[in-house]
Amino acid sequence: MLHGNGVGILFITVENTGQYIGPTTMQVEFKTSSTIVPQVKLNVVIPALLSGAQRLIMVDIPKPPQDGSFLNPVGPIKISLNLTQGKELANIKQADNILITHC
Repeated sequence: MLHGNGVGILFITVENTGQYIGPTTMQVEFKTSSTIVPQVKLNVVIPALLSGAQRLIMVDIPKPPQDGSFLNPVGPIKISLNLTQGKELANIKQADNILITHC
């Protein structure tokens, strides 16, 4: 993630090492240092991913009401892909689609 005034973007690379995945959603959760908004949960739409494909996803970091700074992550960031769509994804373990990371 790039820090600084006016940036507010989290860059996430998603790589499909399995079968084709149709359009899906990704949830990004993290804690902030803000007392107004102590936690952020964002749902991001991801276009279809072919097997072996990579995609760079840019997630806009929100700003709290009446404040000019972005709600930057503090501590771990939890990224979860919704892989419950389609019969071919029924055998994927829940742990395979969750990533815990830091900036």
